[in-house]
Amino acid sequence: PQPKSWLVKGAFVLIGSSLVAGLWGAGLFVTGLPEWAPRPLGLLAILAGAATTGYTAFLFAQAKGRQLWQSPLLLPHLVIQGLVAGSAALSIAPGWTALEGGPANRPLALSLALAIALVLNGLCVLGELTVHPSEDAKLATSWLKAAPQGMTLTLGVFGLGHLLPLGLLSLIWVMDPVPTEVLLVAGPAALVGLWIWEHLYVQAGQVPPLS
Repeated sequence: PQPKSWLVKGAFVLIGSSLVAGLWGAGLFVTGLPEWAPRPLGLLAILAGAATTGYTAFLFAQAKGRQLWQSPLLLPHLVIQGLVAGSAALSIAPGWTALEGGPANRPLALSLALAIALVLNGLCVLGELTVHPSEDAKLATSWLKAAPQGMTLTLGVFGLGHLLPLGLLSLIWVMDPVPTEVLLVAGPAALVGLWIWEHLYVQAGQVPPLS
């Protein structure tokens, strides 16, 4: 392996994260453990998850000719996207995330986590579209805003991926208990919006010519 490459470093991160997550998940089914026992491994799993989502920023940064991917926002944005993806995936079927006797307010916690992550992600997307000093990066963001990408960005990323789930999640302030049907729609909508953004972002970085 080439130790200077983030393809290799990322592979090590993914392997380590998988091991930590597997151990943490297995620990949930071991009886007789004290209540605090899974928590240290759970905290390690959170850090491993952040590393899993964030290492791509360093991988993209190695592509020096793609100025859009040199953004200082990319690393925090990817970690926030991990929060969106994780909370949205768990929100699709909140019952699956709780063993018998689990906390009754889990749907409320997931709703709040997803709403906060979506707000932060939306701010990062706006930042990616506006804060770029180089001409190549500006060309890339201009392509993102132009038709037909601009329509996909508006309707798919902002409309479907942010405004719709945030509108549904706002019901948590007026409904008690939180209806799980809200999460069944908000979670997939957020995931689809996230996928659309990633697809556009990877394309946009390659729009400016290298010479």
